Amino acid sequence: IVGNAIKFTDIGSVTVSADWQDDTLSVVVQDTGIGISVEHMARIKQPFWQAPDTGKAGTGLGLTITDRIIEMMGGTLHIESEAGVGTTVQFDVTAPRMENTDEQSATSSVSLPNPINILLAEDDEDIANLVELLLSEQGAAVTVVENGSLALANLQNGSFDLVLMDIHMPIMDGFKAVKAIRDDGFQTPIVMMTASATDTDRERAVQLGCDGYLVKPVEMVDLISVVNQLLA
Repeated sequence: IVGNAIKFTDIGSVTVSADWQDDTLSVVVQDTGIGISVEHMARIKQPFWQAPDTGKAGTGLGLTITDRIIEMMGGTLHIESEAGVGTTVQFDVTAPRMENTDEQSATSSVSLPNPINILLAEDDEDIANLVELLLSEQGAAVTVVENGSLALANLQNGSFDLVLMDIHMPIMDGFKAVKAIRDDGFQTPIVMMTASATDTDRERAVQLGCDGYLVKPVEMVDLISVVNQLLA
């Protein structure tokens, strides 16, 4: 929703506000963008449809998927818009306060060894930023690169305690990067952190010299556990 607001707002602003009361989370995204005409509002949630003459590329699926996800969460999505003025999108979902879980307790009871230098090879900027943030909160120094070639170059020019490697990256993928790193004689522990859960990819990673394999989305407690095992 925020992505759409930014995408269709060339002049003005995008404002995001959130309110959590009585176990209901309400989020409002308001922009001053190109807006949506009355005749197009009826079709805005249809899959593969995007208003003509917006000058913006897209598949017409983002809002449809978002609407269905919110519906599956028991919520509702409301859109108000005026062509040339802007759009306001609000969704409300039930979000009751949760009791402390065993997993949350486990996360708080484990931590990374300090100091620790981690090299993260990840081409998805959002994932890279999130992992870097979580690791930094644990006291780790994180260097982020977007492909395997840069990962190899950084290892050749720096000192790292651990490498987190995605598989699918441009220029040099994770498999080629791991092979190149091992061929260069580096023994730095490498953990493949990927969305691929296939046994074939897991076995190939191990054969190439990976020391661990985590499937995204990765739970922080699992990542910390693997790192501690490798660096013990």
